[in-house]
Amino acid sequence: TAGGQDGISFVNPMGEIFLLPLAAMESHGECEIKVQPSCGHCQTQSCKWDEDTQLIICLCHNEEVLASDNVTCTGNSQLHAVRLRLQSPEYKLSKIRSSIIMTDYNPNYCFAGKAASLSELNEVPRKNITLLRALGHGAFGEVYEGQVLGMNGEYTAMQVAIKTLPEICSEQDEMDFLMEALIMSKFSHQNIVRCIGVSLQILPRCILLELMTGGDMKSFLRQNRPKTSQSSSLTMLELLHVARDIAFGCRYLEENHFIHRDIAARNCLLTCPGPDRVAKIGDFGMARDIYRASYYRKGGRAMLPVKWMPPEAFMEGIFTCKTDTWSFGVLLWEIFSLGYMPYPCKTNQEVLEFVTSGGRMDPPKSCPGPVYRIMTQCWQHCPEHRPNFSTILERINYCTQVLIHSQPGMHFLHNTHHTYSPFSILSFLLPRTLM
Repeated sequence: TAGGQDGISFVNPMGEIFLLPLAAMESHGECEIKVQPSCGHCQTQSCKWDEDTQLIICLCHNEEVLASDNVTCTGNSQLHAVRLRLQSPEYKLSKIRSSIIMTDYNPNYCFAGKAASLSELNEVPRKNITLLRALGHGAFGEVYEGQVLGMNGEYTAMQVAIKTLPEICSEQDEMDFLMEALIMSKFSHQNIVRCIGVSLQILPRCILLELMTGGDMKSFLRQNRPKTSQSSSLTMLELLHVARDIAFGCRYLEENHFIHRDIAARNCLLTCPGPDRVAKIGDFGMARDIYRASYYRKGGRAMLPVKWMPPEAFMEGIFTCKTDTWSFGVLLWEIFSLGYMPYPCKTNQEVLEFVTSGGRMDPPKSCPGPVYRIMTQCWQHCPEHRPNFSTILERINYCTQVLIHSQPGMHFLHNTHHTYSPFSILSFLLPRTLM
């Protein structure tokens, strides 16, 4: 309906808006320009281009017939194309509130074949929510530990994490916040953080999530690194278990054709810090933001997680389930390095050049060979050659079983001793298909 004024792209009334994500990089975007015949000489302002006669023929409404003086156009046709300047699509929040989010263009908002609607969110009365203490700062605002009453039909308190949206925020932030609630409300799996409900009617708006007292995986791994004359408290078996947990969550997303786009240790949470911990996928920021036509910057920093992305994602903007497979390989590297930054000492630009030229990370210190081989299989250049998450789980489970039946409980040791591992026998025990 816009005629191109003020930087808005012209869209012919008979045309369709192209909403597929563009290349995953900061750029001027892409567009397809089609030549449209000028119909200004027609009384109805409507015409078509005749392929056979190469003439513009005026069209009439309501089965009317053109007069003899306007059957054809004998003059030169005037063709024009409007120079387009693409911007990120800024959908109005009111449209999202009043209708479903269209899923034809982006599978993120169609989960298990169902469109997402704000009316499906579980609205919790604000009077039932109590904030207890601050846990940290999220992508939008403060995150708190709190309690919510009446969630199970009983007037008992449930411990929750509460994400808040500041009262003074942009329309875009508000839309992103609602998108995150919509996405997380669709999941039901033991290895994905559960959305308990929302409180959107009173400011500040809140999303209620399952409380994960173990914190994020990256911080947990770093806190459990070996110290002077002391080994890490984490065993190889425990590291495999948290990797397996996230692989289970990824398989669930894959089976439902949902692409996460940012599987990384910082986006995984733990139910508790102790040995009974369960790891879960807990942040869907990239999946939430992908509806934008081009990626954006917030706080002056590029938001693209280049070090976790495969070549086809940062070069061509192609995201598939095999994008998450690549990212999971990087997550495995994070887990077995105990939280080190991938591609140490390399900038994002250097990583981009390194990966596209065929470079891959070396295994972390003391990483078992079979585990590193899972990583390298996830990092195959051709997406079709990367394993799916069912296969990844089979390989992780096999490594786990061999470890249990060999020398369970071996720790990461400090300094020179950490090169020994119960996985030293795995290379001889694993089938060649897993090598």
